Amino acid sequence: MTIKAKGFYSALLALAASAPIFVLADDEPEPVYADVQMESLPYEGENCEGGDWSLNWKGPVYVENGPLADLLISYTAFDTSHPGQRAIPSVKFQSNKVTCRDNDGKVIMTANVSQKNSNKVQLTVSLAQNAAYNTPAFIFSADEMGICRVSSAGTSFEYPNVMASIHTGMLNAISPALDITLEDLQKGFNKTYKFDGTVVGIAPMCMGSQLKTGSVSLRYKSGAEDPEVAFNACLHLAKDETREVSADGSPKNGNYQFTANPTDVLAITRQQNNSATIQGKTPGKGEVTVDYTVKGKTASATIAGSVVELVNINNGADIPKLGIYDAEGKKIQTFYSFPLNLNPVDGFVQMTLANDTIASVTNTATSIQIQPVKTGKTLLQAKTLCGSDIGEPTAIEIVRCDDEVQEKLRIKKEEYKRRTDTIVKRITGLTGDSEFQRAATEIADTTKDMAIKTGESIINTLSFGEAQQAKFAASKGIHLSQQIVINNQRLEVAGTLWDSYNAVGDAQTAFANPDDMTAQAKFYIGTAVLVAQNQAIALGKTYGEAYLAAEKFGKDLGILAGVADQLAELEPQHSKLIKEYIQISDRLAYCEKTPPPKEDQPLPPQPEESEPPVEEIPPEEIPVTQEPEEEAEPEQEPEEEPTPPSEETPKKTYGLACRIQDLKAPGTAQKLRELKQLHAAHLQSLNTAKTTLATWQNALEKMKVANEGTDAQRAAAFPQFQQEYEQFLLKSAQQGFDSLEFLQETEECPDRLQIKMDQVRARYN
Repeated sequence: MTIKAKGFYSALLALAASAPIFVLADDEPEPVYADVQMESLPYEGENCEGGDWSLNWKGPVYVENGPLADLLISYTAFDTSHPGQRAIPSVKFQSNKVTCRDNDGKVIMTANVSQKNSNKVQLTVSLAQNAAYNTPAFIFSADEMGICRVSSAGTSFEYPNVMASIHTGMLNAISPALDITLEDLQKGFNKTYKFDGTVVGIAPMCMGSQLKTGSVSLRYKSGAEDPEVAFNACLHLAKDETREVSADGSPKNGNYQFTANPTDVLAITRQQNNSATIQGKTPGKGEVTVDYTVKGKTASATIAGSVVELVNINNGADIPKLGIYDAEGKKIQTFYSFPLNLNPVDGFVQMTLANDTIASVTNTATSIQIQPVKTGKTLLQAKTLCGSDIGEPTAIEIVRCDDEVQEKLRIKKEEYKRRTDTIVKRITGLTGDSEFQRAATEIADTTKDMAIKTGESIINTLSFGEAQQAKFAASKGIHLSQQIVINNQRLEVAGTLWDSYNAVGDAQTAFANPDDMTAQAKFYIGTAVLVAQNQAIALGKTYGEAYLAAEKFGKDLGILAGVADQLAELEPQHSKLIKEYIQISDRLAYCEKTPPPKEDQPLPPQPEESEPPVEEIPPEEIPVTQEPEEEAEPEQEPEEEPTPPSEETPKKTYGLACRIQDLKAPGTAQKLRELKQLHAAHLQSLNTAKTTLATWQNALEKMKVANEGTDAQRAAAFPQFQQEYEQFLLKSAQQGFDSLEFLQETEECPDRLQIKMDQVRARYN
């Protein structure tokens, strides 16, 4: 902005150079004597004080040569930069130190000006009437008045050149209007003007840039005996406010006359000697002039003023509670803004807080901005620029969260509760379903039944002597481990499938005896066929019952696995919503400064083992929402080693595994899916066994027919029958082995599955 000001001076000098050249008089023209005074407001930083300054300069200003009338069209009528300018006195300058603090009162920045005596002053008075160049105008600048050093947060820096500049045609208003007539130039004049506004070129953070008061007195062709009048008063009034003002004229014993313009804004209700009472009559802007007359000569001074009326704040509504934190738990960085209605609409007011440590306030003519700092209550008061109260104070309350934020949190809380209730309803609907309840209740008995039927099929296919079993298997290239050997008494079932092995062996021996081959072969083959048919019928019954039991178990397992799969999807959602609900509840409770309500908080289902408690939120800090981490899959418990069978081991029942090591739905679902895969393989094995049995029954029928025929038919059919018989035994042994592996793979107490299902139901019901 300084550059602009200097650029304007250059423009003025260029215009002066292009103006007509005046004929110089024999004597140097009498200068204009100027007296410039400025006083600023403090530095406007938040929680800062100081930075107010004052400036005074008195000295002669060269008057441009030529006819006096030409001064009225000159842009540099009075200018210190003209050749012939007398010595320019130094500026008198004073500045107060700037100190800024944080919300706890700790000093965070200081700025101090080391003053210098500077005579780098330029003063220009332009009398030309030209709006394009913002003239008439009074321009003043003082340069190199000092050095400002700023210290902040362990660092320091300086502004080596402190200056101040005003321009009443651009950033400053002057009162009365700068109107010097030809008569004033001919007779001489002594005039005082007031100005306000912004001072440019001010070092940032070092000084205030807004003027509190500013004045310039111009005396031309007047001697020291000419009258002068000082009129210093603040006339920014509230409606109906009155203020006593006084003037001081010299030499003494003169007459004072106060006038107001317009009289319907500022009214003079009383005048006595050098004092008067000014009333703010109606809202608007005006000025008061005092004329001081001594021996026929008059000096005058004018002060600009205004009258303002506060219509309302926030359109007449109460200021709502102002919050420090937003709905996400972060500090609010923006200002709360409320409308300000004044009469006139561009009236001058300043808003203040009785306690400015809990908030800061700024305003324009149409709005108020408030920045909360800490919780508390205070009063907002409108004041005139002269410091008088306007209207009644307005209550201000700073809280942790304003009503809008709390309402957002309540809506979020209700939303999370509604979503949580919906998921809980779905979960309880699944676990409370009649089919799930039945399957969960009957699964233990179904498991035992399937284990017994499967065990019978194993015994019927593998229950022959250990030595004989090993011998037969070895002759067929099969190695049967010790695990295949099953104790009949422990399983409490019996089987005779392998008994027909001896009958077939006897028939084979009869074919080798030529003395009585026909009778013996027919008898032994008939016996073998009869035994095998009876065994096939028994085995078919066993397979059928085992298949039906397995099918029943599969149906119940499918119901439980289906519910577990859905729980595996719903439970993580449920846990996440619970965490978010608790976070929102805690944040709302912090905003309300009350403990979180317990009666309406949906608590997560309690597991068998205690879970770590939810972390407490320190009361000094606002909770900040964070994304919840996904719950890690619980570690699997080590599987128990099965107890090897021994003679002393008590009665044992083989049943489907219930290896569910935790109650978390994802773990439950995974285990049940594994069981479903084992069960599906078992069903497939039973189907294969039933097909094998049907093939064997067909071979028995063929051998039975051949045995009733001729010796040749019997002899021709027997090798095929014996081969199919051995294949049937091998396949049946493999079926028994597969079934045994299935039971051993899934061996555990079937009551565990019922216990786990009961716990799942209890967990969600």
